[in-house]
Amino acid sequence: MLTIIATLFIIGLLVFVHEGGHFLAAKAVGVRVYEFALGFGPKVLSFKGKETRYSLRGIPLGGFVALAGMDQPPEAEEAVAEDDPKNFQSRPLWQRMLIIASGPLMNFVLAILLFALYFNQLGVLTSPIQEVQKGSAAQVAGLQVGDILVGTSPNTPLTSEQLAWKINRSANKPFRIFFLRNGKQESRLVTPKAQKDGSGLLGISFGGEGRLYRLGAWGSIKQAWLYNNLMLQMVVQALGKMFRGTGLKEMTGPVGMFKVVGQVAPHGFLPLLGLAAMISTNLGLFNLIPLPVLDGGWILFLVIEGVRGKPLKPEQQGMAQMVGMALLLLLFVLVTFQDIVRLKLF
Repeated sequence: MLTIIATLFIIGLLVFVHEGGHFLAAKAVGVRVYEFALGFGPKVLSFKGKETRYSLRGIPLGGFVALAGMDQPPEAEEAVAEDDPKNFQSRPLWQRMLIIASGPLMNFVLAILLFALYFNQLGVLTSPIQEVQKGSAAQVAGLQVGDILVGTSPNTPLTSEQLAWKINRSANKPFRIFFLRNGKQESRLVTPKAQKDGSGLLGISFGGEGRLYRLGAWGSIKQAWLYNNLMLQMVVQALGKMFRGTGLKEMTGPVGMFKVVGQVAPHGFLPLLGLAAMISTNLGLFNLIPLPVLDGGWILFLVIEGVRGKPLKPEQQGMAQMVGMALLLLLFVLVTFQDIVRLKLF
């Protein structure tokens, strides 16, 4: 029950913020919003505002914003003419792009805010070096067992994940690393060795008790920005592997997400918010994939319109959306099956 409640909380929060981005942008430029809905299927709760209906629907796995000129619901009281300023299609290209892009953008904003809250309350735990390999780049630079790694600047502590990513992406590229040795801060210039796969190797392993850095408001926001950038880079790398056909096994679907939420939820509300921030970053970037039916697909349609000087024909958009939906469903089935096999549910 705790896992179910926590999963619904995360989904509800992410969908509310994502669709809220579309909603606020549409309202800001004067496009009529017929309905703002959380969930799909039959209405459970619903009330009508000045011109927008706000609904909670029975299937809590998403949501939508119905805009005039895009998604007019059958029960809409009145249609908005194509040349009406309240019609989405009548607005300038940049305003339509803003409306579409605001959903993923709000997911990134939410992730940064949640990460900032997480780091403000829990701080950043840096990692000591447990082992230094002989002849490694770390030994050449003078790093020793017991050194507590701080980061790549003296005043911005980084997590072990951030440092590992920096090392991995810095093959044969020197950078300065700061650490604590006997309570005093020192630094060394390190150059990770390039591996066959192009990644960098410093030749150290983390372990043991590090140092906990407490962060103020600004420090928490700065750390949240850096950590969200790390998440973005990792998601981009994972998506790149997926499109090359080599990273599908690393992807997780709804079943895997449910399992992870169940593992995190018992540890408290703050770790759950940290997980929600990670998922929000993933959701925002995934939605920007230029695949019809996703926000990135709509942005692609608008880019094509800007280049051609006129939009694609409705039947062309419809065909592209059918193909996009088929690909999305195929991906959903593959990752769900993979989750089931990985978690040995049957």
